[in-house]
Amino acid sequence: MTDIVLQPRSGEHKRSLIWLHGIGGNPDGHSGYFLNEDISMIDQYTKVIIPEAKERKITATAGMTLTSWFDFFTLEAKPQEAICRESFQESFDGLVKLIKEEEA
Repeated sequence: MTDIVLQPRSGEHKRSLIWLHGIGGNPDGHSGYFLNEDISMIDQYTKVIIPEAKERKITATAGMTLTSWFDFFTLEAKPQEAICRESFQESFDGLVKLIKEEEA
């Protein structure tokens, strides 16, 4: 996994933003939102963390391996019925750990 961490432009860290990419994405595809000062959505005191989801087989895409925060079984069902709870919990636990590290 290759996470991207962008330190605050001012050098002074007052807050953090954790940005999650979508299925099949990666941090590189999103870092430009924060690096280009003309379109940046954050202020100069914000640290940006863009973690990369684990590569996993996605049931809804006939087992294609993609970066994803969790496996999902179908695109048709309600979210609570369509996701693999184990893979969701794994990503959830990792993100909670990341948040706690930022709080420290």
